[in-house]
This record gives sequence, C-alpha cells and structure tokens, in this order.
Amino acid sequence: VALQRLVQRHETLRTRFSEGAHGLTQHPLAEVEPLVFWHEATGETPEARFSDAKRFVVEQCELPFDLSTPPLLRLAVARVDDGHHLLGVSMHHAVGDGWSNGILVRELTELYLAQREARAPRLEPLPVQYRDYAVWQRECLDEEALGEQLAEWRRVLGDAEPVMDLPLDRPRPPVKVGSAGTVAFEIPASVGAAVELEARSSGTTPFNVLLAAWNVVLASFSCSDDVIVGTPISGRSATALEGLIGCFVNTLVLRTPVDRSRTFRDLVRTQTEVVLDAQDRGDVPFEKIVADLDVTRDPSTSPVFQVMFSFHDEPLASRRVLGALAERVEIPPLHAKFDLTLTLVRRPEGILGRLEFDESIFERSTVDAYVSQYVRVLESGTADPSSTLSKIDRPSGTELDRVTLAWARGPALAREGTSAGCVPALVAAQARTAPERTALSCGARRVSYAELISRVNAGAAFLHASGVGPGDRVLLCLTPGIDYVVSALATMTTGAAYVSVDASYPRERIAFMVEDSRASLVIAEEHEREFGGGCRVVSPERLSAEGPLGRGPTVRDEAYVIYTSGTTGVPKGVSVPHRGLVALCRWHQRTYELGPGDAVSQIASVGFDASVWEIWPTLVAGATLHIATGESRRDPSALCAFLQARAIAVGFVSTPVVEALLDLPEARELPARTLLTGGDRLRRVDLSGAPFRLVNHYGPTENTVVSTAGVVRSQVSPTIGKPLPNTAALVLDDTLEPKVAGAPGELCVGGAQVADGYVGRPALTADRFRPDAFGEAGDRLYRTGDLVRWTSSGELVFMGRLDRQVKLRGQRVELGEIESALERCSGVERAVVDVRRNAAGAELLVGWVVALEEVDVAALRVTLAERLP
Repeated sequence: VALQRLVQRHETLRTRFSEGAHGLTQHPLAEVEPLVFWHEATGETPEARFSDAKRFVVEQCELPFDLSTPPLLRLAVARVDDGHHLLGVSMHHAVGDGWSNGILVRELTELYLAQREARAPRLEPLPVQYRDYAVWQRECLDEEALGEQLAEWRRVLGDAEPVMDLPLDRPRPPVKVGSAGTVAFEIPASVGAAVELEARSSGTTPFNVLLAAWNVVLASFSCSDDVIVGTPISGRSATALEGLIGCFVNTLVLRTPVDRSRTFRDLVRTQTEVVLDAQDRGDVPFEKIVADLDVTRDPSTSPVFQVMFSFHDEPLASRRVLGALAERVEIPPLHAKFDLTLTLVRRPEGILGRLEFDESIFERSTVDAYVSQYVRVLESGTADPSSTLSKIDRPSGTELDRVTLAWARGPALAREGTSAGCVPALVAAQARTAPERTALSCGARRVSYAELISRVNAGAAFLHASGVGPGDRVLLCLTPGIDYVVSALATMTTGAAYVSVDASYPRERIAFMVEDSRASLVIAEEHEREFGGGCRVVSPERLSAEGPLGRGPTVRDEAYVIYTSGTTGVPKGVSVPHRGLVALCRWHQRTYELGPGDAVSQIASVGFDASVWEIWPTLVAGATLHIATGESRRDPSALCAFLQARAIAVGFVSTPVVEALLDLPEARELPARTLLTGGDRLRRVDLSGAPFRLVNHYGPTENTVVSTAGVVRSQVSPTIGKPLPNTAALVLDDTLEPKVAGAPGELCVGGAQVADGYVGRPALTADRFRPDAFGEAGDRLYRTGDLVRWTSSGELVFMGRLDRQVKLRGQRVELGEIESALERCSGVERAVVDVRRNAAGAELLVGWVVALEEVDVAALRVTLAERLP
C-alpha cells in the first residue's frame, strides 16, 4: 500500500516512454501496479542466509526495465531471519537520480508508518510534477537562450584532447563493454579534518579540496598539465524540485590546469574558480555540449571526459527505514560507465571512497596505485598547502625506497677491476683452455679459438706498429663476418677503441663518422675507398705483423663507439668503456648459462649495438658464434631455417622479426633454449607449444646495449622486465624526481654499464648524462627519453617516447635527422616525417615536404639514400 501511494504521488514513477518522430516521449498513466518481489533466504548459518538474500536482491536489481512498461521502480525484499530483512530498490535512471533515492526512502518510510499507525502521512503536497519541469526546461533552454553558455563551453573545451592518456594495462576494446571493478578505501579521520580546515582557509568547499588532490594524481599518471573530469550536479535549481523524484541530474565538465610548480593551495583556488565558472554554464545539458562540440564519437570510450568524480553526504548511513534500524549494503556495479569513477562519501565517522574502474583496460593492482597515491597527495597537500604539487606528488618512506632502491637497482655483483678482466684477455683465456674449439662460423668457414687469437695478435701487432694504441680509434667499415670480429678484437687488444660502421651506409655518412670520431685508421673491404680527412685505409687482409701488441686495455678505457641517429641532422657517437662491456658479458654468460659447446647466432647489423651483445659475450664464454649471411639476416623464413640448421641455443632476434618468426609453424621446432629480443615495443605474442623461452630486453646504446630484461609469457602483455646486475633503472619526472609506482615517467638508466658520453659533444653529454642522486657518489644516469612505469610487481612497462625519436625495425631513428636531410634537398623549404603503417601493418617512414618549386620525388629518394642509411 505504501509503495502504491508513493507511485501515485510521483507521476514519473507511473510514466511510460515511447520513441517517436520527435524523440523520446513521456506518457504518465493514471495507475500502475507496484513491483515487489519476496524471497525467503536459505542457509545453515546467518552468514549463508544473508549471502543468499543478497544474491536474490542483486539478481532482481540487475533485471532490465522496459521503458514502455511502468513502473520503472522495483523493490526486492529477502527475509534473512526474524527481525532481519534485506531490501533492494532498483529505479531506472530515466525516472530518478541519486537525490531521488533519499526522497524515495524517506517518503516510503513515512507512508509505511502512516499506514501501519492508521494516520495520514505527514507529507506536503508536491507543487509540481516532472512533466512540468520538462516543459519549463524545453521553453527556457532553447538554442537562443543557451547560445551564450554553449559559446563559452566551446571556448573552454574546443581544443581539449579527446581522451585522457592514462596508462592502460590492456588495449581498449573496439566497443566499451567493460565490467566494473571496485576498490574501496577510507580517508583517515585526521586527513578528513585537514580537508575541512583547508576548505575554510581557502574560502571554498571540501569538494574542491578533494577534487584538487584527485587532479594532481590524474596529472601525474597522464603526464599532462591539462586534466578534464566530469562531475554530477543535482540540477534542482528551483525549490519546488527539491522534493520531487525524477532525473534532474546534469554533468559538469571541469577542465583544470595543473601546474606542478604551483602550491597545493594555489590549485585549490584554481579548482574553485573552474567549478564556479562551470556552474555558471550548468544549464546546458551535457548531451548538448557533446553535440555542439561536434565530437567524433568513439564507441571504445566516453566523449569529452573519461573520469568521473563525485562527493556527497551519505544518504543512508544508519537510520530507521520502514520503522526498522537500517544499514546500507553496497552492491557493486556491473558495467563501468567510465574509465575511472571516484566516489567520495562523507559519513559521521569519516570519508569513504570507492574507485570504480573498467576491468577491460585496468588491472586492480594499477587502480590500487591510484588510490594509494590519492590518499598520500591529499594528506601531504592538506598538511602543508604551501608545498608545490611536484613535492606532494613524490613518493616517500617505503614507497621511495622501493622505486629508488629495491626495484630500481639490479643485484650487486663484484665488478672487474683490471686489464685481465677485459674482453681481449677473456677471449684469449678461452683459446688457451680449448684452442681447437670453434669460435666463429660463417657460411662454410670455421675458425678455431687458436686461429682467432693468432689472427687477432697479428692484427694488433700491425695496428701497434701503425701507431694505434690507448686513446685512439679505428673505424671498421666492414660487413658482418669473420674479418669484422678479428678487426674489432685486434683493435681492442691494442688498447684502442673500434668504431663500428655498417658498410652499406651512404658514403657521406661514413665520411662524417670518420671525421667526427677522429679515427686514426680505417679498416675497410674496399681499401681504396676515399673516406676524407686524409685517414689511412687498410684492408683486413693487411692486418698481419709480428711484434708487440701494445699495453692492452683497462676497464676504464674506451672499448667501442657506435653512432646513433641525431636530432640535429647528424648522427652522434656513443663512447662505451670496457667496464660496461665486461659487465654486459658477465651478466649474459650467467643469466643464459652460456658456455663451451653452445651455438649462438649473429644476425644484427654491425651498425646496431645488438651486434656487440651477440659477439662478445659469446666469445668470452667460449661458445661458437654463427654469423648469418644474406637473407638469413632479414627474412623470417630464411632466418628460421638458419637457426634450425645451426642448432642455435641462444640467439637475438629484433622485435619486429621475432614477431614475424613466431607466426611461422616451423618456429615451434627450433632447438633453441632461449630467444632474446629487443629494440622495439613487443606486442602480445603466442608462445604456446614453443620449446624455448623468449626474453624481452630494453637498453639504449648509452647504457651498453641492455639495461633491463623480462621473461615473456604467452598471450600476456610483455614488460621490459627488471634492471640487470649492477645496473640502475629509475622512473623520474621532468625535474629528475622519482615517480610513484604506476605513474609514467622518463626512464633513466645507469650503473656499471653507463657510457662515458658522446664523442666530441660535452654539452650534449652533460645534458643527457646526470648524477644519480639516489645512488652512490660518482654514479651517473642516462636520460633515455623513453616513457615507462612500474608495475605492482616491480617490472617496467614501456609506453613510448617523450620526444620524436622512433624505433624502426629495431633501429633508433630521429625523425628530426630525416627532416633535416630533406630540407637540405634542392627545392624543399620545410619537411615533416612520421611513421605510418601500411595495409599489411608494416611500419614505414613517410615524409611530407613544402616545396619552393616542383619536386622530383625520385630525385629526393636518391639524394636521401646518399645521406641516410
């Protein structure tokens, strides 16, 4: 009876809806039959009966409504035992909102008690019904009346990014259908009190203080100073609407600038202004804003904003409902409307929080990180509102130790400290141990360790006699093969460093490297080739002499130089010392159990630092290096046949190639025990049935090839793993302060493998190589420019670049270098280069030019081929 009277009192509860030529139309009915469903809970214990009662109530509340068949309100009552019932109320959003819930419970209770006590209910007549409001809204909020407010919304939101770039654990599905997960938490009472105090001190409301702290977290996790969230408002601007059940709620879009150099109190004041300004435009329904902005609708995400925030008082904490003492029972939502929805509820005992998330794109552990950081920022910001946002956003205590020490440092191992520990001495030791063992295999040629060292010593004697020694550089312009390995090892044996150059590079590029590296000598297959600068050129066949070899290298000496793409239009040489090379070799040998008898492949270009990783750990371990030739270096099928024929146990295959390789059925028959990959972002791969393990690696040339490593699991998004022994990997912000776990930042790597710097570029070296403020005295970090974040298990996830550098088929490419080369071409005024995928999904470099005159595209290609690899 009480429910019947409630339905009669509120017209919207007995309204049906129909779709017509003019859109959705309301049709209030004179009478409808209330929907109440009853259930007797079963179970041996009170807990079991409560669980059964909750199951029934949830099932009833989740049943869909038919908008054409009122009432759009359903009650489910489950009896747990004498004196204990569970009441579920389900109301369609078309006829009610959050505010309506309180009205419904309050009036239903009064009508029930009045019926039981045989008295008239103490309820004032309703001055209006919902359709009166609908007519008023249609008359007042026409296009002309809303024009000024819509124009302001366009000004505020017109240039906003369509999607907040939060780090996702999984790619967005094409259509947003994600189930909802929930993380519940409490804000300590002391922090709640500090929120109230800060609100009074700033002349604002707790809502703005709480939202400001949330925006700090969102700014940190999205790496943006522009944060957009939505928040619901009651929409009950007239007093007559306050007691009416109906859907009056509207959504305000709040776009807040978050300047990390400003204080928390500054942000609270800015937040207050943003909210007040938005409220002035609050008459415009959100749907009209979306339509006016002409937002391209993407079914994978919500338009304009993807994060919702709300703060309100508890509508039902502990009170009497239907004459009985009632306690609210939360029923988790089925589907996530947004990526994240933060709901804060103020109760007498404190503020309760609930962060709802889309399970199709977020792991719970990631959302836990959001919650932890939110409470930390709120506590720090209200404790010292004069602190800058960058300071209150930093980790502290155990979290700081975790992201700067426990996770950020690989295991500490003893480091080599003498010349006896350098690569030439270690390879020579293998020759003394097993001189007849095969060291190198290339095509039909085989070279034993004894023959290798014999040739290396003869080459080193020649170089020493030619005046080459410690502090000098020898440029190798050779194709991958036995001569290359001999020449490089002979150079290092003298104490000099080798400069590794791909012989297929354009003549102009090689000439630049000869001059820039100040090479003392060039070893090239085309010994008559002119390299400029008057540098002496010799062929590998001439590397033969008798006599002293020179003093040999120490761990502090330069081992090699490899050039990488440069933003200024010219490549830059990275100087790597022996200590870094030896650290790489020792780690590789231990981790992959490399030893005599193992077959290892050499596939990478010698202009790519992965070749360093393939060659030297193999020879230091006494294994056999099998050098691929021809199509085996490029074509996945030919490569697979090579790996099979040579019985490769451990081999490196660059990321794009390994993804193609794993698509081949014959790859499941490879005899390898471990395949190594790296050089680009690895996508999810299928390893089912593979007899080998796949390990993903990350590392810049500036940190001796490899900095982190992680085992890949089948059909799981790969990480780039954890730091190597004696290696550091820190996730830092733009001021080189650490980011909390889960928040993206720049990966800075260092430790035993960090390079000395860039050849002849002290300013660039000082900019990219910085002191490690969290390590030991003298430790340095290299700023990679790569965007990463920590997982909850202490692994690193690669997310992209902070600049315009790209990885293409494993090679670092500075788009600026290509643009510079284009702009030096005749007739070209400006150029832009980017990476695009073709119909087959392959990545290609695409260039656009602004021409002063008609441009011959074929001629441009020829010119670029002379300047770029």
